[in-house]
Amino acid sequence: MMTPQRVRVIICLSFDCRAEPAEVDSFKSTLLADPKVRHAVEVSGAYDFMAEAVLSSMSAYQDFVQSLSEPLAKLVTRHEESFICKRFVRHRVEDTAIWVPAPQGYKRVDTRDIDKVSAEGDYMRIYSRGDSWLVHATMRSLEHRLNPDHFIRLNRSVIVRLSFIDFFVHEGRRWLVQLCDGTCERVSRTHVAQVCSALRFTSSIRERASPKP
Repeated sequence: MMTPQRVRVIICLSFDCRAEPAEVDSFKSTLLADPKVRHAVEVSGAYDFMAEAVLSSMSAYQDFVQSLSEPLAKLVTRHEESFICKRFVRHRVEDTAIWVPAPQGYKRVDTRDIDKVSAEGDYMRIYSRGDSWLVHATMRSLEHRLNPDHFIRLNRSVIVRLSFIDFFVHEGRRWLVQLCDGTCERVSRTHVAQVCSALRFTSSIRERASPKP
């Protein structure tokens, strides 16, 4: 048995200029409070108000319109419904590369190849595949360009790729991570819980009592 396809409809309304503003506002609020109404906007031009509703069937749509008959007759001079046949959504294209200074120009570094980012004054040092480059940027701006599923903030000054972490170390009262290049980075108290949560989903990470010598 086939499941009925949901009905999506755009409702366009022109309010009577003689209608009481309080009644119009009350009607808008009632409409927006209905869970079948996804969103609405006030507009200028041929109509004053437009709303998108999603209903389970044509019968449900007819019941919905019938429930609006009284306020429509009292407050609205013109209304029109248009059914949505197909939606077009523009997907965000991710910026997957950072350009770093290189001799006679700039070099492209894919964000997926970045191992670590560390702060050095007003600059950030980007590490990738054994090389590193200084770029003039903020930690926040670079963090926003890195996939949060693959990168984690350790402290105010360091971000690392999760798969670049070799060991997660509890040493005394401190937490450290040892990276695949043999270096260690401190995990600040405010980031320990976040790091622990992220590493639970990374089966390749190992934990031990102290760093390698």
